[in-house]
Amino acid sequence: MNNTLGTRLSALRSARQLSLRQLGTELGVSANTIMRWEKDEANPTREHVTKAAVFFNCDPSWLAWGFEKKEVGKDKERAARLGMLSKDQLAIIDNLIDEFLTSI
Repeated sequence: MNNTLGTRLSALRSARQLSLRQLGTELGVSANTIMRWEKDEANPTREHVTKAAVFFNCDPSWLAWGFEKKEVGKDKERAARLGMLSKDQLAIIDNLIDEFLTSI
C-alpha cells in the first residue's frame, strides 16, 4: 500500500534498483536519512521532496501526500520550478496548501 511518503519513496527506489546510498547521493543526504524517510521516522524537507520528484519524474504532491498521478511527464518542469523557489516562497506555498487541506 502506497499511503505514506515513505512507502512511495521506497517503491520508487526499489523500481530503479537503487541502494539507499545511491539515492542519498542523488538527493545530497545520507543512506540513513533515506532509510528514516522510508520508515516514516523522519520527513524530508520540501527541497528534498522536490529533488526526489524531479529525479523520479513524478509529481511532488503525489510523492509527498499521494495526490494526483504518479507519472507527470509535462509537469516535470513544474517540479523543477518549485526547486528554484526560496525558502520563504516555499513557506508561503506550504501555508496555502495547509489552509486548503484544512478546509476540505
